[in-house]
Amino acid sequence: MRIGIDFDNTLIDYDDSFVQVARELGWPPPPGSSGKNAVREFVRGLEEGENKWRRLQAAVYGPRIGHARLRDGVRPFLEQAASRGATLFVVSHKTRFAAGDPDQLCDLRQAAAAWLWQQGLLAPAGPGIPPEHLFFSMTREDKVARVAQLRCDIFIDDLPEVFTDPGFPPTTRRILLDPWGDLPTDPAWERCPDWQAITRLLFA
Repeated sequence: MRIGIDFDNTLIDYDDSFVQVARELGWPPPPGSSGKNAVREFVRGLEEGENKWRRLQAAVYGPRIGHARLRDGVRPFLEQAASRGATLFVVSHKTRFAAGDPDQLCDLRQAAAAWLWQQGLLAPAGPGIPPEHLFFSMTREDKVARVAQLRCDIFIDDLPEVFTDPGFPPTTRRILLDPWGDLPTDPAWERCPDWQAITRLLFA
């Protein structure tokens, strides 16, 4: 079994990071705000909001990536995958530098790889992802082409548009992670609210 996994918002959870980093930058969201979408709406409504939002994204995905946390249930999933002999890949649509980082001070791909190492998810053997199985793509089209090239039997992502891309391999099983419960249903994919549900779906 060859399983591909997206990175942003699939393995890594930035929801608390957006609130925390917005406060650090001097744009504290209203009390009770939580998650990326609520912070995005608030910051974009500020003066020069679009520029502030790009700066916030650049910080969260780059130098402040340490504020992010691993999604609940990922480690047990990896353990189950290892026990079943599955081959794991991470395939991410991630540019090298953020639009909000015009001086290119932080390589987003290096930051993501370092976070994975710190979490203990990149491992040559055992319940983890081999370092050589980590791939970054410049565009969504490149990402789905990589999924096809790797011959993934299963791909897990939080974005329906990845699965509806014309280049997505038709024989790859699509699993949509929907922790907020607001993504569309479609017979083309199986929707799961969390990693515990994904583990049950694949390994029960």
